[in-house]
Amino acid sequence: MERFNILVVGCGLTGSVIARELAEKGKKILVVERRGHIGGNMYDYVDGNGVLVQRYGPHTFHTKKRELYEYISRYADWQDYRLTCGAVINGKYTPAPFNFQTVDDFFDAGKAEAIKDALGTEYSGREFAPVLELLNHKNPLIREYAEFLFRNDYAPYTAKQWGVSPEEIDPGVLRRVPVRFSYGTGYFDDEF
Repeated sequence: MERFNILVVGCGLTGSVIARELAEKGKKILVVERRGHIGGNMYDYVDGNGVLVQRYGPHTFHTKKRELYEYISRYADWQDYRLTCGAVINGKYTPAPFNFQTVDDFFDAGKAEAIKDALGTEYSGREFAPVLELLNHKNPLIREYAEFLFRNDYAPYTAKQWGVSPEEIDPGVLRRVPVRFSYGTGYFDDEF
């Protein structure tokens, strides 16, 4: 152990970066990892058939920061990817994060236009907001839309994913998923 200045436990994304940065500053690093590979849950490999396998499920790395993109590019190649998702509510597929298409999918034409107009007016200049913000809005049309989403998607998903009722979960969890105020799709608009 005298040969090392620093012990890094875990060679996932964070441990790898810490070890690399300290090593570049001249420190002698010992990295201890229980798995047989680096990269933590972002680890992938090409199997015998040439297929890229993400052992722990798909992970995407995205950022708005050019310097972070350039840093990662020193050690890895990027594959362009745009994450698009959907949800099935009452037997009908709709984009997720929810957007104006979702309003059109589940409300009659007149009410859908009124909800979209209210969202456009109340959230002018904003691309999205968390469902909790919409649930607490003073406009009854916005609250009705948010209650529909919460009752038919957020509440059952939360109970399944976290194993608790939505009332018991930290509200911060529900802040992570946006409701879009356009027909735009996808979770991330990051350049990189």
